[in-house]
Amino acid sequence: MTTQAPQTQPASTQRRLVKGSIALLATVTVAVTATFCLGGFSSPADDPSTDDAYVSADSTLVSPRIAGHVSEVLVIDNQPVHAGQLLATIDDRDFRLALTSAQAQAGKAQARYDQAIANLTHQQTLITGARAKLSAANAQVVFAEQELNRYLKLAKRGAGSLQQAQKARTQLATAKANRDFEQSSLEATIREVDVLKALKASAESELAMARASVEQASLNLSYTRIKSPIDGYVTQRSVRLGAFVSPGASLLAVV
Repeated sequence: MTTQAPQTQPASTQRRLVKGSIALLATVTVAVTATFCLGGFSSPADDPSTDDAYVSADSTLVSPRIAGHVSEVLVIDNQPVHAGQLLATIDDRDFRLALTSAQAQAGKAQARYDQAIANLTHQQTLITGARAKLSAANAQVVFAEQELNRYLKLAKRGAGSLQQAQKARTQLATAKANRDFEQSSLEATIREVDVLKALKASAESELAMARASVEQASLNLSYTRIKSPIDGYVTQRSVRLGAFVSPGASLLAVV
């Protein structure tokens, strides 16, 4: 029985295998080195990720403070705007009329208040005059009393007549009556001051209310101009030309 010897690979084949192994080792070495130079291998802990990420931003809703029809829309979605920039307008004709009417009422109220002040000033003049008249009436009473006493003394001595004494007595009575009248007139004139002060207070209150109405009407007119509250970009624009809007309704947002 003949035994066959094991076959061996030719020398040229072995050399090719060795060269291939060396080339593969060199390639792996270069790849590993480049990986570490660029930051090393990454792991889930070093490079986290998520499937439910989102981006959020603050936004400010823009709403009207009055009701009316939109007369102008000046912005579109994604348009950059600045704080105070005009975004839209509401028809202001009714609000202008309301302001004009309020100003007219305020003018009337001012006139009534001014008249109340003038009446009080005039009343002080009347009081001064009434006091002067009362003072003159008091002087007349004193004079009439002196005349009556004089004629009575003369009559006692027989130097005067009873008729003169009687006349003096009548003049005294007239003087006293006139004094009483002037006293009553002065008191009535002074009491009138309280009435005029009450009218002044009422006119002052009406003037304050009229001025408040003017201020409110002016504010309402300013509210027809809808402006951006912040710097940002326009989003969620729902306002349309000619649409009727109500206070608090969302027109758009600025982010």
